[in-house]
Amino acid sequence: MEDFPHPTSIPVSRSRPRPSFAGNAGFRRRSSRITGSEVSWNSRGGFWRTALAAILFVGVAHALIGFAARWFWIPQVLPPWIMVNSYEFDRFTYLIPHPGYVWPQLAPAFAVAACQSMYGTIRSGRVGGLAAAVLLGSAICSTRQRGGLLLVGTIAFVVIAALVVEAIRHSSGKITYSMIRLSVGGAIVVMLFYPVFVSWSQWGGQFIDSYRLTLWKFVWSDVVREHAFFGFGYARWPEFARLSAGTAAAAVLDTAHSTWIRVLFELGTVGLALLGACVCLAVFISLNNAQALSGGVFLILTATIAFAICATFEEVDYVRPVFAIHAFMAGVCCGLPFRPVASAAGSVSLGLA
Repeated sequence: MEDFPHPTSIPVSRSRPRPSFAGNAGFRRRSSRITGSEVSWNSRGGFWRTALAAILFVGVAHALIGFAARWFWIPQVLPPWIMVNSYEFDRFTYLIPHPGYVWPQLAPAFAVAACQSMYGTIRSGRVGGLAAAVLLGSAICSTRQRGGLLLVGTIAFVVIAALVVEAIRHSSGKITYSMIRLSVGGAIVVMLFYPVFVSWSQWGGQFIDSYRLTLWKFVWSDVVREHAFFGFGYARWPEFARLSAGTAAAAVLDTAHSTWIRVLFELGTVGLALLGACVCLAVFISLNNAQALSGGVFLILTATIAFAICATFEEVDYVRPVFAIHAFMAGVCCGLPFRPVASAAGSVSLGLA
C-alpha cells in the first residue's frame, strides 16, 4: 500500500495531478535500512574488538603471572585446594597443573597477538602485538611440550610468509634486498626454535612422540575394528583400559592425547566425520565473515592453525580453561561482522589499537 498523505491535510488542485509520495517513502525505507545496517555494523565491530582484546589479555596475564612467579621464586601461585603445582618452576604450571594444557590455553591469545603484530592500525599497536607474541611464545616454549614448539614454529612461519607476500605486493613483483633479508632472517629464527627446545626438553631432543603414535595406531586398528561406525559411546574412554591391557598403550588411562582420536573412540567414524564437517563449516563461515576486515583472513588462518595443533596433540575439552578460551575464540571468529551491504569499497581494520 502506497504511503499517501491524508486528503484533508494537503490541498490538491483540480487542474494538476496529485503528486505521488511513494518515491519518498521508498527512499525513507532504504535510508532506514542503511542506517540500521551501519548501526549494527558499528555495534558489532566494537564487540569483536573487545572480545579479541579480552582473549589477548587473558593469555598475556597468564604469561606475566607465570614469569613473575618464576622471577620471584613463588612455586605456588594459587591456593593448594584449587591446584597443586607439582612441577614448581620446571614446566610453567603456575595456573594450570599440567604442562600439556598450559600451551593450548595460551594458543588463541598467541594467534591474536600474531595478527595484531601484522595488522595493528598504528605502529605502537603493532609493536605491542609483537611484544605480546614474543611473551606468549616464550611462555609456550617454557612448558617444554613438543606440540607447543610446533605451534610457535608454525605461527612464526606463517607470519614470515605473510611479511614476504606483503613485501612482494608492495614492490610490484620485484624481489628486493629487504625482502630477501627478511625471509632469510625469519628462516633463521624458525630454525633456532629446535635447538632451544632440545636444551629445555626432558625428552632429549626427540621431536617425534612415538608413544602417541602407538596409542593412535591402537585406537585406529584394534578398537575401531569392533565399533567402527558409532564407537563405544560418549564418555566411555575408561573402556580403553580394558581393551589395551597387555599392550604398549595400556599405560594411558585418562586421556587420548588428541581430540580427534577420542572422538573416534567414543563416537566412531561417523562422529569424527561430523566433527570434521562442523569444523570446516565454522572455518568457512569465519572466512566469509572476515572478508571485510583488514587482516581478517590472517586471523582466521592463525586461529585455525592454533586449534588444529591443540586438538591434534591434546584434548581441548579436557580442562575447563582450555575449553572455554577455544570456545570463546570460535564464537568470536564465527560472529565477526559480515561485509555491510551499503558499505563503500575498502576494509575495516582488524587492529586492536
